[in-house]
Amino acid sequence: MSKQDQIQAVIDQFVSEITELITESAIETVQNALADAVSAPTPRKASKPGRKKATRAASPSRKKKSGKRVRRTAADLEATANDILAFIKANKGCGMSDISKALGQDPVKLRPAIKTLTEAGTVKVTGKKRGTKYHAAGAGAPRKSAAPKATGTTKKKTGRKTKRKPAGRKKAARKTKRKA
Repeated sequence: MSKQDQIQAVIDQFVSEITELITESAIETVQNALADAVSAPTPRKASKPGRKKATRAASPSRKKKSGKRVRRTAADLEATANDILAFIKANKGCGMSDISKALGQDPVKLRPAIKTLTEAGTVKVTGKKRGTKYHAAGAGAPRKSAAPKATGTTKKKTGRKTKRKPAGRKKAARKTKRKA
């Protein structure tokens, strides 16, 4: 047997061992993937047209799932509005940050409840943007006057040119001095 034949035999043996190891590794990977797929929950199937969807009872304690919107019930919104109203009655002229700290909720979640209170007329709003203050309607609430405030007189522009005003006393005196 020549050296070339011996080299070729070693190469063939090496290739066959590598092929066998790669095959075993691929089989293990597929088995692991199948085992994970079997243990994982199966995805829901689309509902058939004749079936009714099962509805879950809405509870305020439900946690928000990622990517899904959680809508609050009307009862939950009303309870939040009652809490806000009680706080506003106890603390006149409070801002949104005061209310959110006291109730321990995010100001974004409190906005719909405050909106319902203002539309119902139980809460009065003063100020704008960051200066917004909330007052309980009735006693202690700032009153708005029915008549609009006069901000000054405005003249109607007619588009005509106005005549020059006559010169004042000083100008007339200067003119007479120049002539003399």
